[in-house]
Amino acid sequence: MEEMGIDVKQVFNADSIQQLREKSRPDAIEIVKRDLAIAEVAKREGLEPAPEEIASRMQALTAQLDRNYDPDRLREVVIDELREQKTLEWLRERATVELVPPGTLESDSAAEIFPENNTDASGDQDQVDGDSVVPEHSPLADVAPSATDETPEANPT
Repeated sequence: MEEMGIDVKQVFNADSIQQLREKSRPDAIEIVKRDLAIAEVAKREGLEPAPEEIASRMQALTAQLDRNYDPDRLREVVIDELREQKTLEWLRERATVELVPPGTLESDSAAEIFPENNTDASGDQDQVDGDSVVPEHSPLADVAPSATDETPEANPT
């Protein structure tokens, strides 16, 4: 930026950094929720990349990188990337799609089907979010959006 005659200190001051944080926060929260959910599925299902996959991917990346990189950090990134790929592939293979009449997945319909005081067989109260129900005792309850989270589906513009 300095090469273009732009003063970095003027562009990135305390106010602009705070605004950037506030603007980025919702996206960051969604990314963290997604990553935690994927990590939990991978953990429960034992979805880990094979050593050969890791070595092959690292070899491909090191051929593209400068010599100035941290091999331990690169290995962590490669493992995370391959684990995510395996988990998403596993989820796609097991996903089922059920076609339902239009309008049946609206928040009001879900509230009728899943009242807020809904309990499962263990007696735990469930969180109701539009068309999904996540038991509170589930590790995914922490990463699933709650009924109070603002989502584009819940608040159309």
